[in-house]
Amino acid sequence: TGRLRRAFLRPVTEKEVAARLESFRDEGVFTVDLGLRGYLASMAGKYEEAAQWLEKAVQAKPGGAWERNEYGAVLARMNRLEEAIAQFEAAMRIDPAYGPTMWASHGNLLRRLGKSAESIGSFQEAMKHWPDHVEVQVGFVGALIETGQLDQALELSARAVEQHPDDADAFVWRAAALARAGKKEEAVAALNKALELDSANEDAKRLLNEFK
Repeated sequence: TGRLRRAFLRPVTEKEVAARLESFRDEGVFTVDLGLRGYLASMAGKYEEAAQWLEKAVQAKPGGAWERNEYGAVLARMNRLEEAIAQFEAAMRIDPAYGPTMWASHGNLLRRLGKSAESIGSFQEAMKHWPDHVEVQVGFVGALIETGQLDQALELSARAVEQHPDDADAFVWRAAALARAGKKEEAVAALNKALELDSANEDAKRLLNEFK
């Protein structure tokens, strides 16, 4: 029947799930256990431990898009960017429709490595399937700005803030596009809106300081 079919009959906490997994220590290893252990460690900020579990999950199930996506996300948090990109690319080959975050993460990692031109393809592919996903939109806006495609960046950033009026990052990247277009007052207004939505947004604070 499988160990993970032992269902709780009520909502459970992360601590309870971790305890249940610990109770399986003396039983045979299931791939899902490895992935869940890695996921829980990642949620707790224990990225080294998470990477170890998720690497084992990928080895046990090399054709698993979820396992590779989660492993890539943890490697990215550890600044192991090239390795993270490789895991996302493997997940993309296994299941291109896995989800928008996978494509956005891949594109944003390429941008972090200074490969914005290469990232365009990831964002374009994501936009075909999830054109209204805010993480895809803002990442694509950044890539468009970085590759000098300002008109498209302005158009997409305007759409992002219209569709996601409660998302601070959408306004931050709208401001970035406006600033690049020389529209300082509109950019400042967008940044102020971002801080209204999220007073701790470091990107908004940094950009505002650059205008002073």
